[in-house]
Amino acid sequence: MIAVLLLLLGVTAVLSPSAIGIPASRRDVRVRLVIAQIISLVLGALLSVLVLDLPWWQTALAVLPAGLWAAATQLSAPRATLGRWGAAIAVVAVCTALHDEPQAAAHRAAELCRGVGCLLLLTTPANHVITDLLDVARGRTRTNRASGADSETHLRGGRWIGPLERLLLLLFASAGMHAAIAAVVAAKGVIRFPEISKDEGGDKAEEFLIGSLASWTLAALVAVLLSR
Repeated sequence: MIAVLLLLLGVTAVLSPSAIGIPASRRDVRVRLVIAQIISLVLGALLSVLVLDLPWWQTALAVLPAGLWAAATQLSAPRATLGRWGAAIAVVAVCTALHDEPQAAAHRAAELCRGVGCLLLLTTPANHVITDLLDVARGRTRTNRASGADSETHLRGGRWIGPLERLLLLLFASAGMHAAIAAVVAAKGVIRFPEISKDEGGDKAEEFLIGSLASWTLAALVAVLLSR
């Protein structure tokens, strides 16, 4: 059940309108939400019944949060994004504590579903929640962000750096390479030090710490989840 839930959350998060990062009409948003919910329903049912042989109530518990996630993406405020992620983490934690191990024949498929779902969540969806977290910390709305988009064009490399960093940390954590994790964290601080040292107000340092700690926390949560 956990494997299907994580996979559906990852697929839904990637397919949601907020993952695009560009303005869209209400009709396009609704169409994309419907498509995401249909894909989640069909994929969840097929995996649960044909591959993992889950009972109907576990299938429902896996599909329902993914559908609610897709519906909640219509609330695009940063605090709504943080609430959505917090609720998803809580649901996954509760289900992890309650679920039973799958049969040996379905164990490999369950591990694959869980891994793919976690990897999807660590890419663009994780970028989105960290960006909204920084907006909340700044006290800035999404409209304000759009008006200042031109001034932040040079930071778009973060859309790639963030996911690659989280995936790298997850890989090192899975392999037990703790020294490599420390090296990645230290290297990031060294690379950003010249920029931060020139910021007399300290805003850059705070933004760097909040964004980095949030990113590392998400990677750590996924590493703990996959190690169970």
